Amino acid sequence: MKQLLLLISLLFTSIFYAQCPTGNFADLRTQADVDDFGANFPNCTTLIDLRIGTTAVSTDQITDLSPLSSLTTVQDLLVIENDDLLNLNGLGNITVENLTITQNESLQSISTSQIEVTSQLRVLDNPSLVSLEGFEGTTMLQVLEISNNPITSLSGLDNLTTVTFSAAINDNDALLNLSGLGGLTLARGLSVNQNNNLQNLNGVGMLTVDNLGISSNVAMSEISTTTSINVTVNLEVNNNTSLDNFTGLEETTHLQDLRLSNNAITSFTGLNNLVEISDFFRIIQSPNITNFTGLDLSLIHI
Repeated sequence: MKQLLLLISLLFTSIFYAQCPTGNFADLRTQADVDDFGANFPNCTTLIDLRIGTTAVSTDQITDLSPLSSLTTVQDLLVIENDDLLNLNGLGNITVENLTITQNESLQSISTSQIEVTSQLRVLDNPSLVSLEGFEGTTMLQVLEISNNPITSLSGLDNLTTVTFSAAINDNDALLNLSGLGGLTLARGLSVNQNNNLQNLNGVGMLTVDNLGISSNVAMSEISTTTSINVTVNLEVNNNTSLDNFTGLEETTHLQDLRLSNNAITSFTGLNNLVEISDFFRIIQSPNITNFTGLDLSLIHI
């Protein structure tokens, strides 16, 4: 009986893994590769590693991902250097642990279906990408990085509530604010750097963040006028040459480090409720500061 059960178990295991490529890995560099995957593994639902795209010049660029519609779960998915791919439609409603989308010349949008990312999401250097819609199934991440895309909002990430390690919004020059992050309430770290037309952080939710870094956003004139962000550990604000106040940080009461450099700050309005800086306080290259209005130094214990 035990031998029979073992044989049955081995049989089912063999059938299960036969539905997918050896090692549960697929490297798809041409449209023919994608089509062959759909033809050879029509019942494959789970992969450990999936790469879509090529670093080599190809006359058979990937344009259609519908042959991959059977997939429901992928551990690591890389979508890279697809010159003709317009979107990720065809992947269907899929759950991905770690997703990187980078250097796709013609990619304009993510998907009309929902892609749920559960750990790390990176969207980098896609020069035609104007929309992140398609990530509505994503609610919690370890890492979020959105960098160097012409997106005009972060809509599509509306249901993201928590980033347990770090979030970075960098070099997105069409971004005016953080609209689309209204559900984000908790993050260990948030950095917002070199978004040349970003005016403020409006759009983010009632956020509590351990470490907030805001750097080199030359059009930013205020932190936020629609919500108040609670920074609990480190606040670093550098090289925002239009930023003249801290409106939007009224929930911040205790910090370890406060570092300010080369902003247009004229007052500390927004930090009125700060009562403690426990470790380090530095202000340099801030010629417009003539007094500490808005910051009650008598209540701050360093």
